[in-house]
Amino acid sequence: MLRFKWNNINLIVGTLLFIVFILIQVFSNKKLNFSPIIEDLTPGSDYAYTIALDSEDFYVAGSCDSCGSLGSLAWQIEKRRKSDGQLDPNFGNSGRIISDPTSSDDEAYSITIDSSYMYIAGVQAGQSSDYAWRIEKRDKITGAYDPHFGLGGYIVSNSTRGDDYAFSITNDDSFIYLVGSQPHDSPLSTHAWRIEKRDKITGAYDPHFGLGGYIISNPVNEDNEAYSVVTDNSFIYIAGLEGGTGADGKGVWRIEKRDKITGAYDPHFGLGGYIISDPTVFIDEARSIAIDDSFIYLAGYQSGNNILGRNWAWRIEKRDKITGAYDPHFGLGGYVVSDPTSNNDLARSIFIDNYYVYIGGHQNGSDILGESDRLWRIEKRDKITGAYDPHFGLGGYIIENPSTGDDFIYSIITDSSYIYVVGYQVVLDKPGNFAWRIEKRKITNGQ
Repeated sequence: MLRFKWNNINLIVGTLLFIVFILIQVFSNKKLNFSPIIEDLTPGSDYAYTIALDSEDFYVAGSCDSCGSLGSLAWQIEKRRKSDGQLDPNFGNSGRIISDPTSSDDEAYSITIDSSYMYIAGVQAGQSSDYAWRIEKRDKITGAYDPHFGLGGYIVSNSTRGDDYAFSITNDDSFIYLVGSQPHDSPLSTHAWRIEKRDKITGAYDPHFGLGGYIISNPVNEDNEAYSVVTDNSFIYIAGLEGGTGADGKGVWRIEKRDKITGAYDPHFGLGGYIISDPTVFIDEARSIAIDDSFIYLAGYQSGNNILGRNWAWRIEKRDKITGAYDPHFGLGGYVVSDPTSNNDLARSIFIDNYYVYIGGHQNGSDILGESDRLWRIEKRDKITGAYDPHFGLGGYIIENPSTGDDFIYSIITDSSYIYVVGYQVVLDKPGNFAWRIEKRKITNGQ
């Protein structure tokens, strides 16, 4: 009888432990995952462009239509929990901030964070209805402006009488670094690269950098755009477009490496501090850059070779950080071309960890001109060889088609367990209107 009771007790305890184990797994899965977040908060189109992560939360910035007090597009910044995607109620207005400095279109394009603050870069309408750079510094916990930065928490940099665009921002322990473009004096429709270095505390220009805090890089009097910037301990690395040059006269990839203190070109890199990559006879653009201790990784597109220059394909490059030379072990001698459709496909964002490269962008649907039904596309590739990771998605890539219209990825980032992707999609019951879309996926298989 005693043995029978003891066996029953063991059975009951074992069953309870099993139930507890199952509940923990269920709770953990719910805690660590969330369904795609689709935000359609306004009657018009809303655009999510950029994301940053810390250990507990993620931060997304972009724009929303007529959501501010002045109408038109306004900056929108959100803070959400990584575990379940819920808005942080202690940040801004229940997790969200609307910054609407003008009555014309204002948009936030890039965000970077440190342990205490977030730094956001984008555009606001200038005094003469031209676009000016706008930089904001906000507390990560509350979202409040830092009153010691610039004009009480923000800076407006309106360097020309034309449209100036701040596309990318990054930071180190003491400074923020921004890149974008500003118009030439003539014609105003074409742009030069603009690079700025500012003090993180005050927002003031660093007087030791370039022309007293900024650099104008104007390789040709055509349309030049600096899209992405990263830094290491000693240098700044920038990727973008140099217009109207190359064998075709249509535009090429341009990569610059500059000293962080002075802004001077690194003479040991490429052609004395910069590299021109011109893979096709039509326009080619580098859109995003990432670095590790030894290499540079870039993503963008190259044009097709048909008579119209259509059939854009994804292009991913890996280069030596010191010399800028291709890494011969990666892909086709230093680069990979991913051409999933016969229409225009574009890689817009790249991120790396210790072993893999993650790329986000879009591929096109079946429209003959590649102008409709763009789909989200995510790729995961080996950092050494450039080969697809066969365990991820459909053998190395994921295709997501959330609507029957155009859907775009703008930014991709990872932590040790998950991939976070932001962009926008067509609203199903509002053709032509866009809504924010945020996804979280397992880093191992993309689910």
